[in-house]
This record gives sequence, C-alpha cells and structure tokens, in this order.
Amino acid sequence: GYNFSEALGVEDALLRGNYVYQDPDPDNTFTRQLQHVASLNFRFEDVRWGFRVDFSGAAGYLGQSDLWGAMAMPFFNLTSGFQVVTRYTYLRSRDDNGVRLARYENQVTDGRGDRYNEFYVGLNYYFYGHKLKLQSGLQFADMNDNAADGGAYSGAASTTGVRVSW
Repeated sequence: GYNFSEALGVEDALLRGNYVYQDPDPDNTFTRQLQHVASLNFRFEDVRWGFRVDFSGAAGYLGQSDLWGAMAMPFFNLTSGFQVVTRYTYLRSRDDNGVRLARYENQVTDGRGDRYNEFYVGLNYYFYGHKLKLQSGLQFADMNDNAADGGAYSGAASTTGVRVSW
C-alpha cells in the first residue's frame, strides 16, 4: 500500500490492495470455498473525522458463487474518547444463493440469498486507543433471495462488546 497522509496533510490516508489465494480443497470445512479473493481499501483519518472504504471480489469454487462487495464507514470523533460510527455494507453474488448470513443472523435463518444490505450506527469509547475500546451499536440488515427458497431476511440487532488487541 501507499500512505498519502503527508501529501494530503492529514493523520492517515492509506491506500492498500490485498490478495488471497486458497487452493480448492473439497475437504475444506473451516473457510468459505473462495479460491481468489482481492480487495482495494482506503483508510482516511484526520483529527476529528475519517472514513474507511473497501471494494472486494472473490471467485468461488465447488458450487460457491463469485462474490463482490463494498463497504463505507465514516466516523466522527466527539471527544478524545467518544466516537460515532456509521457503516454501509453491500454484498452480491453472481448466482442465486451465493451469500450466507453472518454468524448471529444465520441463527435466525440458515438460507442463502444473492444480495445483502446492512446499515450500522454505533458509539465507541476508547480507553487505550484501538487496543482497548467499548463498542455499542444498532444494525439493520436485509438479504434478498432471488431463488425464493428460504434465504430472505430482514432484521435488526444491537451489539455491545469490549475489543482488546495487543
């Protein structure tokens, strides 16, 4: 990646590309069946505000449809500790039933869809930067099921958690 922060006169402005190759394995039970995954993401941050954007694509194997998605996450620092965050996520599969719901949503319905939209709004409190923070927010999600075979989903959720990293 390349950091444009000095040229833009801001704290952070990192443009980065990522690529993952996974050898197709019919016995793989611990990751999704995606052979090639690529993303282009940008992280921008100034003193009071910033945003993250990500564009990703993946080539599936063994029946997993190709996927692509986009995410935009603006935030505003209310104080040195409090931060308001919003996020929009869009996922789309080339074929029907290529998108699976996330960990907690799939407990409501285990079906699959072809298009997923998610909106999130939350508040973070930083005790020690990104290494120790309290996160709380509301999420609204909707998944379209073009095949009409049980994967449609619309729901709301609230989450609160402590995030720790070293």
